[in-house]
Amino acid sequence: LPRPPPPPPRHADERFAKAMADATEELRGQVARIAAMEAGLGAVQGTKSLDIRVREAAKELERVRKAVLEVTERLRNTVEGNHDTVVSANAKFCNDNFKTPEQGGAYAQECIDDYAAQLARVDAAAGRSKESHMTAIAELETGTEGSADAAHESFGVATPHHMTDLALVEALDKAMNGARQKLRSLTHKSTNAAASLAEEIETLRRLASGTSTGAVAGSKDGLCVETLRSLDRLRTKLLSRCKFIGLLDASSVFTLPPVEIIVDDAKEPGEEDPAVVKAAADAEKKAAMEADAMGA
Repeated sequence: LPRPPPPPPRHADERFAKAMADATEELRGQVARIAAMEAGLGAVQGTKSLDIRVREAAKELERVRKAVLEVTERLRNTVEGNHDTVVSANAKFCNDNFKTPEQGGAYAQECIDDYAAQLARVDAAAGRSKESHMTAIAELETGTEGSADAAHESFGVATPHHMTDLALVEALDKAMNGARQKLRSLTHKSTNAAASLAEEIETLRRLASGTSTGAVAGSKDGLCVETLRSLDRLRTKLLSRCKFIGLLDASSVFTLPPVEIIVDDAKEPGEEDPAVVKAAADAEKKAAMEADAMGA
């Protein structure tokens, strides 16, 4: 009587153990990527970037879940295949060899029953091995999904606090940028105002010394009027400058009413008023006409 197939080789269990170890390491690395995203929150520079990181974490969790399904399905297929190989081999051996003389074989029923019992024990051992492996795979699946969910939940807990910090930093940066821009604007205005004040003082100095012939030459009103106008401009610029640099109390109120400079035409010594001359001429002409009328 041919010998029945041997029990499932132990190296099959060893291969499964190796496959489980590799799968565990692979999935552990997948979960670690989610945990690394939480550890990297400190490198995120803005709220928009953090929003992107939150979406990436959600995608990473889905990717891990998909990887868990793929890995565990591959392991289950391997276990099912190993079990089916043993059971089908034993069944084929029985069908091909276990026949009594009445069935065209050469083996007594007692021998057939003895070998069939041995093969049944092999099948039972293969079934127990399959059950054990399936349990290990289920634990790997559940454990990895739980670790992934826990890592993502931890990331979600840390995110709002970090978002608040980033929003505060951005608000401070915006305020500081606004303050710096305002300071630059004020500095520019201050520089221009100081230059304008200095220029007006220099203009007044030249007018007072009689060296500012250009300003007087371009004016029909003369040196006196131009000096008065320069003084008027100077008082306005000086008040504005004193307010800007803080020389005046904030509660102080100064008003500078507009100054109207009116220049009356002046006559040279000995020069007669044209209106008076015209009126006298008209009077003489009228008197002459009246005299002629009386003589007639």
